[in-house]
Amino acid sequence: MPLHCTLAALAMVAAAAPPGASPQPRAAAPAPAPAGALAGPSVEVDRATRGIVARDFEGRVVRPETTPEQASLALLDLDAASRAGVDAVLAERARLLEAFVAENAELLQKLATADAAGERVKQIALALEAYQKLEGVRAKGPLREQIRKALAPDAAERFEAILAAYDDALVDDARRSGETKPRWAILAEERLKAFGKEGERAFERSVESGGLALGLLTVDLNLRPEQRGPLREILRRFAELDRQGGQDVQKLSAFIEAMSILDAEQRPKFIARIRGVLPPKPKATAPTPPPSVPPPVPPPAPPAPAAAEEPVDR
Repeated sequence: MPLHCTLAALAMVAAAAPPGASPQPRAAAPAPAPAGALAGPSVEVDRATRGIVARDFEGRVVRPETTPEQASLALLDLDAASRAGVDAVLAERARLLEAFVAENAELLQKLATADAAGERVKQIALALEAYQKLEGVRAKGPLREQIRKALAPDAAERFEAILAAYDDALVDDARRSGETKPRWAILAEERLKAFGKEGERAFERSVESGGLALGLLTVDLNLRPEQRGPLREILRRFAELDRQGGQDVQKLSAFIEAMSILDAEQRPKFIARIRGVLPPKPKATAPTPPPSVPPPVPPPAPPAPAAAEEPVDR
């Protein structure tokens, strides 16, 4: 379910919450990691000859659903040390991307609004701000290089060969489509597209885990460390209830539990944030009455039959 739908449901619960309700908070369990969050969707490949290169019916290269690096890893038989190293790289990268999404939820919302409104200058300025805040991800270096360093030499050589064949296919595809940009520019554009897909998956995971809602709804609450974990778990549980069509009483219970974690100064801000991140509701308009139809005109009465003449005596 889209985030705005979850927030809409949360706002309705907030409106229904009895004033002054402040039950005793119960201990919240740590938020479980989404199942398969780092594994990504499976990608169909020709393992024998083409590596991760796949083509559609028109012969164009089909991009894998994961990053090219992760798709390439699926073809390698890794030893335990290499697997542990790769998993650590992917887990850290996912953590950094999800943290960026959760901590910059308001910035991403502004960026999406500028994009939808076609405000190109504002969009570029916000994108530059987002790029600067990705320093933690960029400081680690390209994902390809991080993974290569985590692999044993023979696996690293095979990894590079698979990706080199994929890059060659991308450039060849672009050339056949009439692209005249140099090879490095074509591949740089492909890297940006792949990174964008990584960001989309991080966004989805952050929605499911409650991290994005936490960022949007608590941006100005100055949460204490002991509040963040329990509140994130409640928001994750609320989103899950909303996706599964949970009963309003369950959602109300989750909302009241969230309110009980916040202090008296934070609660009104929390409710204001819930209302503030939602689009304004359209004003209700009275239904247009159907056009008045004049009553049907009755057909004219048939003429009365002529009176029969009486016979005359002669």
